[in-house]
Amino acid sequence: MCVSNMGTWMERSALAALVYQLSGHDERWLAYVGFVPMIPVALLSIPAGAWVDRLDVRKLVLAMQFAMMFLSAVLAVGATFGALQPWHIIVYAVLASGCFAVDAPGRQALVPRIVDRAHLTNAIALNAVSFNSARLLGGVAFFAVMSFTGWGEAGCFWINTISFVVPIAGLLTIRERMRDPVLPHPHGDDFRSGLRFAWRTPAVRGALLILMSTGMLGFQVSHLIPVYAEKVWGIGKAGQGTLHAWFGVGALLGGLSLAMRHSNVHRGRLIARCSVISSVLLVVFALSPSAAIGRVVLAVAGFFLIQTHSASNALIQSRVPDALRGRVVALFTLAVLGSFPVGGLIGGFVARAIGAPATTLLDAQLLVAATVAIWWSHRDLREAK
Repeated sequence: MCVSNMGTWMERSALAALVYQLSGHDERWLAYVGFVPMIPVALLSIPAGAWVDRLDVRKLVLAMQFAMMFLSAVLAVGATFGALQPWHIIVYAVLASGCFAVDAPGRQALVPRIVDRAHLTNAIALNAVSFNSARLLGGVAFFAVMSFTGWGEAGCFWINTISFVVPIAGLLTIRERMRDPVLPHPHGDDFRSGLRFAWRTPAVRGALLILMSTGMLGFQVSHLIPVYAEKVWGIGKAGQGTLHAWFGVGALLGGLSLAMRHSNVHRGRLIARCSVISSVLLVVFALSPSAAIGRVVLAVAGFFLIQTHSASNALIQSRVPDALRGRVVALFTLAVLGSFPVGGLIGGFVARAIGAPATTLLDAQLLVAATVAIWWSHRDLREAK
């Protein structure tokens, strides 16, 4: 997944840069590209969780990888021949997000099937490491392609297409460990059973609310990187790549730090602490007078944001029974993939009205308020280990 995610992160940077250029540097198109992926996620995530609990997960993930590779190839062809318009990118984002909405809960559900529960926090953190090392490498690769080749955004899309070959080969070699028989769960066997379980389990409910808050308000800054690069610091497309790369460095180190922690880490306290610290760092980032300072601060913010997400994911996975794993993990996917586009939509329009730094400052204040409210209203989350 490191290789494929590297291509995906490079593609995301290229998509943002391309739509920003094709739209005449209109922040609203960044908002559209950030928001439209929420539509298929909202429609498919919960049903996909039920499919994960009933189907062969590995084959389901393989099918989605093939589908995303095909879509990426079509995008690459369009970019190569200069045939893309902003609305084409919107259509691609919708289709690719639909595949990812099914793929993501499948991949998350695979983790407990190939590691022991005692090592779940470490395994999920390593999963985050692979994701964020790819964010780093993707940012570096985007910078290299845009700065040292004449390939442009089309080259990024072609590299992403080829990168899918590696996870497909990896999935074909995975063998799941033997598991205990999955028994019917008292919450029911339909897709709504996952919702009922999450609502009636305060620690899980609180973790999902934290994920939604950080996805919408914390990670929103990644949607605004093109604006910071072009309008705030004037460092251009190559500078966008370095900002994405530094964000990835911090997230990578944050994932490694959590992966090396003892499995008995107090997850509830870790989640709240990292969420608040990342909010403070976003304030510093918004007020940074130069791109050089901003890169460093963004890296540290990425460190704490990814720890918030990884610890929340581990807490949820440790609480959910196997019979409901796919459906509850689908709620995790919805909380992350649903809140991230909403944050992008709101952030794009607000940034056009008041500027990117003021938008980030507002987000940071709202994130602190949300974290404190969720922390104090969910006692089980405060005590969760």
